[in-house]
Amino acid sequence: MVDCDFENFGCQGGYLVTTIDYLEMEGLVSNKCVAYAGKPQACTYTCDDHHADSSRYYCKKNSLKIFTSNHEIQRELVTNGPLMMGLMIYEDFLNYESGIYKQTTGSQVGGHAMKLIGYGYDKVEGLYWLL
Repeated sequence: MVDCDFENFGCQGGYLVTTIDYLEMEGLVSNKCVAYAGKPQACTYTCDDHHADSSRYYCKKNSLKIFTSNHEIQRELVTNGPLMMGLMIYEDFLNYESGIYKQTTGSQVGGHAMKLIGYGYDKVEGLYWLL
């Protein structure tokens, strides 16, 4: 998608709503077909080895949902599986390695798209998300 969605800025950033629209309209081939290597490539919808399955995968039409509470997010996650989400990033996040992240220092450096795959509860920190 980074190589093919020319209207959404590729590795220079982008917007989640535009991403959903692209996935609904254009679809993508799997990572097994064309894995992103961190370098500019021509956008193709064929597999590098021409033998792997080059089927496209799409988001369902009207799949964009915006949730405003932790309960709604938890329910959607349990009902329909992983979610795409945006998170505002602070300077200290760039050094994050493991555990429950809690912003402690630095200013905001921008947004980052992530995949929400689960949640848990910590006695000290409370609800946390697995990204």
